Amino acid sequence: MGKKCRRIQRQCEWVEQSWDGIIPGLMARKYDAIMSSMAITEERRQQVLFSEPYYSNPSVWVTLRGSEVDPDDRASLEGLTVGVQRGTIRDRFITDTYGDIMEVRRYATAEDLALDVKTGRLDSAFMYYPLALANLQVDEADSEVVVSSELIREPKSYFGHGVAVAFRPRDEDLAAQFNQALAEIKEDGTYDELMHKYVDYDIKI
Repeated sequence: MGKKCRRIQRQCEWVEQSWDGIIPGLMARKYDAIMSSMAITEERRQQVLFSEPYYSNPSVWVTLRGSEVDPDDRASLEGLTVGVQRGTIRDRFITDTYGDIMEVRRYATAEDLALDVKTGRLDSAFMYYPLALANLQVDEADSEVVVSSELIREPKSYFGHGVAVAFRPRDEDLAAQFNQALAEIKEDGTYDELMHKYVDYDIKI
């Protein structure tokens, strides 16, 4: 039995799905919406209907402490190995931008990617920042893994126009219910309350 989604007055049930099959799963009606930090991109707009964006989160390069890389110095990256989560916008960005000079290793899950960073099987990884926080504790002073870049949100052609809920294109009424609920929580202060409860940086869009 699912839990009550009060704002849209429905019962909601969470379904786990690997990322590389997440849009096909939606189209196959395994679930009715994707709420998994999916960034709005033009490529995805061709497949799904997006809600209004509800937050924006950056990506980062991470490395073992003392082995930091400089992503702006391409010459220094030549021959190094970088890990990404398969099928993500980070995978596409790294492949297109650095695939000619770095070996790109792709992982099914963020947990597997994080493990190979910590054990030194990778020279670096390019990760969704919240997953780097959760899986590698990069914000802690004694962490063996550190952030090795600025917080990256550009270019939008790769990183999109914010994170949104994805629906099947015909489910316009369901998308409208989510959009109304989002507007309500922004208006009544619930959004800010939740943001400050869970993160220490601004994700509002």
